[in-house]
Amino acid sequence: MEILAPVGNDAMLVAAIRAGADAVYLGGQTFHARQKASGFDEERLYDAVRLCHARGVRVYFAVNTVIFEHELSALKNMSRNAADACVDAFIVQDLAAYRMIREVCAGMPLVNQPRLHASTQMTVHNVDGLTALKNLGFSRAVLAREMHASEILTAIQSVDIETEMFVHGALCVSISGLCYMSAMIGERSANRGNCAQACRLPYSIQNPDTPMETAKYPLSLKDNCLIRHIDQIATLGVTALKIEGRLKRPEYVEIAVREYRNALSGVDCDIQALERIFSRSGFTDAYFTGNFTADAFGVRSSANAKDTQAFIQSDLHFVPYDKKSLAPTTSVRFQVSIRRDRPMTLCAIDEEGNMAEVIGATPEAAKTKGITEDSVHRSLKKLGGTEFKLADTDGIHAEIESGLFVGVADLNALRREVLRELAQKRENGSIR
Repeated sequence: MEILAPVGNDAMLVAAIRAGADAVYLGGQTFHARQKASGFDEERLYDAVRLCHARGVRVYFAVNTVIFEHELSALKNMSRNAADACVDAFIVQDLAAYRMIREVCAGMPLVNQPRLHASTQMTVHNVDGLTALKNLGFSRAVLAREMHASEILTAIQSVDIETEMFVHGALCVSISGLCYMSAMIGERSANRGNCAQACRLPYSIQNPDTPMETAKYPLSLKDNCLIRHIDQIATLGVTALKIEGRLKRPEYVEIAVREYRNALSGVDCDIQALERIFSRSGFTDAYFTGNFTADAFGVRSSANAKDTQAFIQSDLHFVPYDKKSLAPTTSVRFQVSIRRDRPMTLCAIDEEGNMAEVIGATPEAAKTKGITEDSVHRSLKKLGGTEFKLADTDGIHAEIESGLFVGVADLNALRREVLRELAQKRENGSIR
């Protein structure tokens, strides 16, 4: 089963990749259900997709809010940019967005066409719903969070379509997030990605004949956690396990992905770590098991928040969440030629036989000391921050005539250029 991780910013993206996520879901600047998340503009989305695809991680682009008619033009532009960035799928709620994205993608080569995933905000929860989505051309349905295990099994066995279920993260007291409470109280619509989380506030009942009750939290559900049920979930035939949390910290993403990866691998999972990084006075599995009691409700207490902070400061020793912390995944070999009266050439070949070549300037005669094989090797070994690592044997083959000058900056620039071209060839050759 695919582990699908939430990504709201660059640090969370690195955390998800580093922890072993199979796929990530993220949003643009608008039209997604977590508008407080920073989102990814056009340039950052291109970079995020390339970073993920270089490491075999799929990218799903969320367009999971309702759309107003005057926004259709902006939606079309954003969808075209996301498709050009080669996202693997769109997560869609509004059928107008579904139609627009299908039109945008219709002219693309089949191999590059993103797939369509029906958002949980569609509240698909039965055989009829899955059948309708399949007939519309959706590849995957994100099941409603309120479904019982037996309902999930019946639906999956009846319709040949990929299914995705939420296994960890926040639950809405409404049906799969289709809540009007925030819009009514604070004019911030949950269905437009701006939920004010009114359900997390304290409420009380005021009776004129009796003193006012102590304030309680009757609408705040604990976060969902199904990691203890992972073996049962594996028998249901679910395609993907979705972790909620695009507004949470990168440490949360890394721990959640890591523990569910461990659970799928048969390694003992650390429930305490999941609770300490984020919980609302514990977790619940009430919908999945059908055992819905008052224990399903809880609030994020000050003690929970303090424990999370202490956990991060004292117990977690993560490398900073930047791209340089990602381990390289692809071996590369270089062939460099520095000859008199000829342009310098640099060729890079990956382990799958993809090749890129760039041509530099013609080297000049050295006035003092010329370029050496050692300096060439030092420059070409600088692969930090890329998905490439130097092949163990025969990583660099250099043909260098003596007495020639090549600037280190020029050689470094050629290295960066040839690796960019190689990465692009790998991206163009990938099949979803």
